[in-house]
Amino acid sequence: ITYSDISVNENMSCALAFRILHRAECNFVHDALSQKQRDLMRKLVVKTILATDMEFHFSNLAHLNSLIKEHGPKVDEWENQMPLIEMTVHGADLSNACKPLRISVQWTDRVLAEFFEQ
Repeated sequence: ITYSDISVNENMSCALAFRILHRAECNFVHDALSQKQRDLMRKLVVKTILATDMEFHFSNLAHLNSLIKEHGPKVDEWENQMPLIEMTVHGADLSNACKPLRISVQWTDRVLAEFFEQ
């Protein structure tokens, strides 16, 4: 079992993204960033993609709400903005239902096709 049944789609998306980035014709990151910066970028991208897993939706939302209560609504003043970034990407990931029905159905079909190919 490749991903131990944990965030399978999200883990596969991460693996494919970084596999593509390692291709010579796509490896723009290697020359642009130091090894330390590449490691940090990878960590941030993986953490952000994994946060789109619906299994963690309510716990992540509760965490974000507690941060707002603790640090206030001025998120630009927060020391760590990663939870906000994660929830923003998660919101974008869920936004298909807000699109016009014709477009939403097209994207739903594409996502289902991707799931069944996995």
